Amino acid sequence: MKLLVEKYGLQYNTGRFSKQMFSVVRQLAKHGKKPSDPYKIGNSPESKALRRAKREEAARRLEEVNA
Repeated sequence: MKLLVEKYGLQYNTGRFSKQMFSVVRQLAKHGKKPSDPYKIGNSPESKALRRAKREEAARRLEEVNA
């Protein structure tokens, strides 16, 4: 097993199982949370269009206030 890990440059864990399991649970809890606004992240065309529209709306409101 260790030879395969070295061959492909993967990480090989040799620590206690309980420590590794806690690490996995912690990472799942951290990365498994649903973002408050999913369009703030991501590179989909929809996300980019929504962020652009929000910026343009904010700029328009700022112009109205300054006018």
